[in-house]
Parts: sequence; structure tokens; C-alpha cells
Amino acid sequence: MIPTIKKILEFVSRLPVYISGWIAIFLFNWLIVPGFSKWFGVTLDPKVIPLDLRFLYDTDHVNELFQTLGAEGRRVYTLFEILADIPYIFVYTLVYMATIYMLYKKNWHWAILPFLVGAFDLAENFSILYLLHQYPQLDITPVLFSSIMTSLKWSFAALTLLWVIVGLIKKIFFKPPENEYEEIQLFP
Repeated sequence: MIPTIKKILEFVSRLPVYISGWIAIFLFNWLIVPGFSKWFGVTLDPKVIPLDLRFLYDTDHVNELFQTLGAEGRRVYTLFEILADIPYIFVYTLVYMATIYMLYKKNWHWAILPFLVGAFDLAENFSILYLLHQYPQLDITPVLFSSIMTSLKWSFAALTLLWVIVGLIKKIFFKPPENEYEEIQLFP
């Protein structure tokens, strides 16, 4: 399993693939997200914050959001989760895993951080789809599960970003003398 993951990361780390991944992330965030509802003839209030972009929420927040969206908005939200957000998870997870792989060659196992972001995001999306399907009969347990997945996603996203920043600073400013010491491997 580990050699297969390493081979995937080596492939995604190749410059053309890596740049293509970043282009896909850019297109998703600057074209698909803002235009998705318009493509389905629904204009959403920019003040409406989807569950995916919140840190915590409860049943009242979910009810308020789903009521504000209306039936057509909930349909578009469902389509967005399935057609756009779920595929996006796989792209950004691989790109961030490759980024950490490139920054921490000897300790590439830290690529687990963006993998966890993606796993929690996927669980969040399926739980949001469940909530959309169950609306208006929302139970506290699935809402709580969804909120916890969202919080874990954002927490691990922050850790991933911090780890990337630390890796970049280390690469740019703190180059160790060659052969003076071996980098400690946390996961041999």
C-alpha cells in the first residue's frame, strides 16, 4: 500500500501534472463555485454561507440555510456537492499531498494531513447530501456528525497549510550543510 501511495505522489509531483492540478483548483474556486448556481438558473444571495464553508453549525443553522435556499436552491446545492465538490476533493487532496511530498521528501508521510482533510471533506459532503435529502425532518445526530466533519476538515486544512508554510520556509531559508546530519524520520 505504501509503495503505491508513494508512486502516486511521485506521479502527481511531476511538473505538468502538478501544475494541471493547481490550474484545476484555481478554475474551481474562481469559475465553478461562483457560476454553478447561475448555470442552473438560480441566483443565490452572496450572504448565504453554505455548510461547507462554516466551521460549526447546529440544526437551527441548517434549517435556516435550507429554508433560505428554497427547493430550487437545495436542488442546486445537491448537484454542486455531487458534480463539483466531490471531484474537487480528489484533486486538491492529491495536489496538497504532492506539495508536502515535495517539501518533505524524507518524511513524506506527513502527506497524511491533506489526505485527512479530503477524508473529512468527503464525509462532510455525504452527510450534507443526507441532510438535504432528509429536509425538513432534520435530526440532531446527523447534523452534529456533519458539523464535526466540517470542523475536522477545517482544522486539518489549517494544519496542512501551516505544514506547507513551514516546509517552504525550511526549504528557502534553512538549507542544512550536506552530509552533516541526517534528517530524523518520524515514520520509518
